[in-house]
Amino acid sequence: MSKDEILEGQRLKTIAHGAGLTFIGSVVGYGLKYILSIVLARFLGAQMVGLYFLGQTITNLAATISRAGLDNGVLKFIPSYQVHGQEEKVKVVVVETLGFTFGVSILISTIIFVTKSWVARFFEVPGLVKIIPFFAIALPFVNLMTVAAALAKAFKRIDYSVIPVNIVQPLLNLLAISLFFLLGFRIFGALVAYILSLVLTSFLSLFYIRRLSPGKYTRKGFLQIGSLVIYSLPLLLVSFLNFITMWIDTLMLGFFKGAFEVGIYNAAVKTATLSSFILVSFNAIFAPTISELYSKGDMKELGRLFQTVTRWIVVFTWPMFLFILLFSKDIMLLFGKEFGIGSTALTLLALGQLVNSAVGSVGYLLVMTGWQKLMMINTLGICFLNILLNYFLVPRYSIDGAAAATGFSNALFNIVMLIEVAIILRVQPYNVKFLKPLLSGVVASLIVLLLNSIVPAFDSVIVFQAIFFIAIYMRIMLAMRLENEDKVIIESVLRKLIIRGGSIG
Repeated sequence: MSKDEILEGQRLKTIAHGAGLTFIGSVVGYGLKYILSIVLARFLGAQMVGLYFLGQTITNLAATISRAGLDNGVLKFIPSYQVHGQEEKVKVVVVETLGFTFGVSILISTIIFVTKSWVARFFEVPGLVKIIPFFAIALPFVNLMTVAAALAKAFKRIDYSVIPVNIVQPLLNLLAISLFFLLGFRIFGALVAYILSLVLTSFLSLFYIRRLSPGKYTRKGFLQIGSLVIYSLPLLLVSFLNFITMWIDTLMLGFFKGAFEVGIYNAAVKTATLSSFILVSFNAIFAPTISELYSKGDMKELGRLFQTVTRWIVVFTWPMFLFILLFSKDIMLLFGKEFGIGSTALTLLALGQLVNSAVGSVGYLLVMTGWQKLMMINTLGICFLNILLNYFLVPRYSIDGAAAATGFSNALFNIVMLIEVAIILRVQPYNVKFLKPLLSGVVASLIVLLLNSIVPAFDSVIVFQAIFFIAIYMRIMLAMRLENEDKVIIESVLRKLIIRGGSIG
């Protein structure tokens, strides 16, 4: 085995290990949030759950603005101070970031509370005025939790970031909501449960940050917030554009249609984006590898890793898309009978997510290789396109129009970046090895469709169908033989499980 092959294998193991850590937290978090969405929809119905999601979206927009990009800024300042041994300045950044964010959040929460009637009239959604005050109370704690998670990442403690946000908060929220629903409370119980889960998680996050930066905090030298805000404000623009791109469909539906449509649409969104944690998991660890290889000028190795990582992402996301395509209506009915009309929207959104996953880490390839301005232009352009498409399609086609606008914008955004990466960096993610997962998925789909047509009882339980479909897909994949790089990731994961299992067996 050559030196280059050994180094490539080591990098693949690093990516597999790092992605695995993020993957576990993401799976649990997305799973809990998805179950929570089903519980909310089942107990509240489309109209009330639509109010809940619309209020949450408005609050998240306010939270993005009130953080002023500081959750991204600390990722630069804290590591920089640590490298130079300036621990006092690290403490300054921690205290001032949390204090500034909490103070601005209180101010914006007050403004939201005072203007709640105007906001409700703007959307012309009955009942929204009663929902907004609860989310205004939640706003400061949303930001405390988010900024504390960013601080944990800056300290290179991903576990302290993932556990509170991805596991503790959704789990507490789910437990509290279930308890309130059992006691007979409906929307009031859901709102109080949300606030309680955020308050408790915020305290846990602050406890973690205190452990990461122990010692005495003084007021000496508390002069960093100005520099931090100046640095972070451009990042606020990026965060704001990303938020608008992600949530303009929900806001437009609330404005042009109503809470009922928002409720059904958000059920489709949460289902379609279930697969996104796979891309996020691999991006989290592949991003620094991109920077490392590009700085060394090793574009050949970067291209090979790009192809391998993208194929791994497709291996996991392709069957999820196919299953949604086959059973979109059955999946939507999990939320309740009235949600069945969202099946077309679910398919359109899932298609956009598939393109997002199928192009791999193209966004990070641009950012990590010095093309941030081009990325900003891309984001700005797609944001305006998404707004325009939603503006024209939502009034005419309702939830299907919102899904078409968002799905198309998402797909076009990623295709444009894929072309830019191919032209600028001369790398592309595809090779003949992609045929294995693609063919495996198609064959598995045909087998499931055949069983559906000849075995009437087969389509009675959606969970059973999902397990059977994945089992068939994986069996076909294995029958086609694994690639060498696939063996690397599987061996790495199995070794990790065996070590952690210890005495098991």
